[in-house]
Amino acid sequence: MEIPSSSKGFTLTELMAVFLIMGVILTAGSMVFISGQNLFATASAQSELQANASRALQRISRELGESGRDSGNNLMASVLDNAGVGGSDILYFAIPICTCGTAVMDANGDVNHWGAPLAWGQSGCGRDYTLDANGKVTICHLPPGNPGNPLTLSVSPNAIKAHLAHGDYLGACGQCDPSIYANKAIEYSIDADQQLQRKVLDENDNVLNAVIMARQMVGFQAEIDQANDKVTLTVQMSGKGAQGRTLTVTNATSVLLRNR
Repeated sequence: MEIPSSSKGFTLTELMAVFLIMGVILTAGSMVFISGQNLFATASAQSELQANASRALQRISRELGESGRDSGNNLMASVLDNAGVGGSDILYFAIPICTCGTAVMDANGDVNHWGAPLAWGQSGCGRDYTLDANGKVTICHLPPGNPGNPLTLSVSPNAIKAHLAHGDYLGACGQCDPSIYANKAIEYSIDADQQLQRKVLDENDNVLNAVIMARQMVGFQAEIDQANDKVTLTVQMSGKGAQGRTLTVTNATSVLLRNR
């Protein structure tokens, strides 16, 4: 008996159909894989932007939260609305700092000096000191009742804490004058390269120091609620995802100032 031709093997038409189906399956699989890669790359880029935004807000908030009102009830923070790059805001503020070893607070519980530490995260109230050849520490001693007649002394490291507690400061007398301390304000603003900069300004708004605190920032807004001594900060970050797609992340936080 003759075997039907269809059972002897695939015809050319059937083979072409099989290859076509396999091609479709492979193409679809590749498209799904590429799509998955793009989604992962986009999610990763967006997550990094979100992390940058959170980090920037945390850094600003840490310093800004130390600001507040002086003994005359003047708020030591201000905002220049839309005065920065791309219509962004510029934030100015001062915080309590130690200058020349003076205590942060005076006898009335008021801030002795409002200013701007050169380095972020510092207040100028450090307790680091260097021993001299005799194992002593050089300080400027302000005699109680006669602080206008300071004396340079060498004291034991064990006595440092007590001296600093009543206004003495590290280093020889005459090396620092609180009345002419130059660092007056901290400024946060965006530059033309989409970088958030922290600047230290003198009383004439000259820049004494500037460091980059965040990148890829295209928006920065600050709004002061004077009734509640609260500042709301909003940052907007922008970057590129898969296939050059522009990604944008916006994050905001509110900061209560210290005197509230």
